[in-house]
Amino acid sequence: MICYFIVSVLIIIAISSFVSWFGLHRGHSLSQIVLKSLVPEPTETLPRKFKISDSYIIPIWNQFDRGTCWAFAATYLLESQYKNQGIHHRFLKPNEYVSFSQESLAKTMVDHCNENPTHKLCIRSGRGKNRTAGGRVEDLVLWAKAFPSIARSVLPASACPYQFDPEKQMICPDDVSESLRTNPLEFSILNSEITTGIESVKKLLFKVQRPLSFSLAMPMQRYWFECSNQLVSETETCTYSLYPCSFNSSEFCAPKDYPLFKGSDSELIFHPTTEIMPGTGHAMVLVAYNDDFIPKNNGNIDGKSMPKGGFIVRNSWGAKGHSLEYLINEISDVQENSICSNSGNIMTWTPATLECIKHNIHNVSNCSTDITQIYGSKIVKGAFKLKCINKTHCDVDKTYVILRKDNETREISMEFSNTGVPIAKVIEIDENANTFMVKTIHTVPIQHLYYAFQTEESLLKEYGERCGHIFFSYEAMKRIMSIQTVSSPSWRVLDLNIMWHKKSFPNSGRNYNYSHIVQSTKMYSPLNVSHPYDILDL
Repeated sequence: MICYFIVSVLIIIAISSFVSWFGLHRGHSLSQIVLKSLVPEPTETLPRKFKISDSYIIPIWNQFDRGTCWAFAATYLLESQYKNQGIHHRFLKPNEYVSFSQESLAKTMVDHCNENPTHKLCIRSGRGKNRTAGGRVEDLVLWAKAFPSIARSVLPASACPYQFDPEKQMICPDDVSESLRTNPLEFSILNSEITTGIESVKKLLFKVQRPLSFSLAMPMQRYWFECSNQLVSETETCTYSLYPCSFNSSEFCAPKDYPLFKGSDSELIFHPTTEIMPGTGHAMVLVAYNDDFIPKNNGNIDGKSMPKGGFIVRNSWGAKGHSLEYLINEISDVQENSICSNSGNIMTWTPATLECIKHNIHNVSNCSTDITQIYGSKIVKGAFKLKCINKTHCDVDKTYVILRKDNETREISMEFSNTGVPIAKVIEIDENANTFMVKTIHTVPIQHLYYAFQTEESLLKEYGERCGHIFFSYEAMKRIMSIQTVSSPSWRVLDLNIMWHKKSFPNSGRNYNYSHIVQSTKMYSPLNVSHPYDILDL
C-alpha cells in the first residue's frame, strides 16, 4: 500500500510538472496555469438572475453605419471599470462617469500599424489596412502587450469625438497629439479570461461581477419563399431552380435570411425560428443574465412555446431594444413602454377591422379605440396609420392599417404561406379615391414588417439612454452554437481585469491636465423603482 501511494503521488507530480512545462512553452505564465483537481469540483449554485452593479452602468452608445462594434465594446470595458474604481476611491460621484473616445483608440492602433506594417497583428487586422471597421475586443489585450503605449493612449471623448460618417473615420482635432502627450489616463490589464458555453459564461459573470465582452456571429431567421414570389424570383437560387419546395417537389423555393437589424427599430429580442443561420460577427457587452425572463407571447409569431431564461447584452446600435431593468424583471411592461417604447415592434401596432375602416378612411384612429398603447410620455388610442417605405412590399402612394382579427380580440389577422412564412393581412387605403381593400403582404414575414412600413412620425419617440439591450435566450444560444462553422465567428465572452492608475482621476491630487476628462464627465443615475407598477419619473 505504501508503494502504491508513493507511485500515485509521483504520477500526480509528473503530470503537474508536464502541464506546467507545456503551459509555459505555449506562452502562458505560471499565474495562467491552473491545475484542476482530479476530484470533480462541487457544482456551484448560481442565483437565478444577476446583473452588474450600477457602478459599472454607462448609457447607451450608437456606432451608426460603421463596423466599430469591437471598439465600442472594448471602450465600455475601460469606461465601466474606470467608473467603478473612481466611485470606489471617491474620485467620482456615484452618478458620474467619463466617456472615452472610440475614434482615438482605433486611430492609435492604426498609427501603430502604419509605423509597423509587418507586425503580425497589423497583417491580420483591419488596422493594418488603415481602417477602423472589423476587429475583436481581444485586440485591446494583444495591442497593449505588443505596443505598451496603448495603455496611455485612451483619450476622453471630447479630445476626439466619434465620427458618425464612415468617410470621416479617424479624423480628430488638430491638437490630438498634444492631448496624447499630456493625457493623464493610464491603465494596466492585470489578467484576462475567455470562456464560452452557457453555464461557464454565467459563472464567470457572477464570479467577476463586472461587464464582459460578448462576441458572436449574429443569428438570422431563415424563411423560404416560393420562386413565384417577386422577393426571390430573380435570385440565382430561383434562376437555376436549385431547391425544390418542401410542400411540393415540382415547385422551387429560395431562402431569405432576416438578421437582428440595427435599422429596424424593433425590440431586439431574438426569437429562434425553424431555421437560424450565422450572420456577421458582432461584439457587445454582457451585463446580466435572467433564468426567469420569458418574452411576451405577442412576439411569438410562429406559435411555439416561448423560451425561458437568457443573457442580457448591451448593444451599440443606439437605444433600440429594451432597458436592463425590464429584462431583469424589475419593471413592468407598462413602465418599459414609457422608457423604451419600441415603435418598430409591429406587435404594438394597433390594428383595425375592415368594417370600421369603411366608415373612417380619413381618420383610422377612430377605430380600435378600446386599445391603448403607451409610447414614452404619449398615451395613444386607436388604430395606427402606416406609411409604405419600400415599394417591394407595398404602394408608397397609399396608407395602410394592420387588419384586426375581430372586435372581440386584439389579435392581428395573419396566415401562413405554403412554406410556413407568417404573413400579415393589411388594409390598403387610397384616401384620394376613398377606396380600401384587404391585401396580404407575401414578401416579408410579419415580424419584419418594419422593412415595409413605418408608423406616423408623431408616434416615433427619441428613445432614452436606458434602452439598447438585447435578450438572447439560452435556447437561441444553443442553436447559435450548433450552427457555428469554421468560417463563422465563435461565441465567446472576455473578462478584462483592468486597473486604472491613480493619476487618471482628476480628484486624485495629481498635477496633470484634466481638462478633457472634465469635459467628458457626464451624469447618469440608476432607475429608482420601488414597485413594478410605479409611475416612473423620467
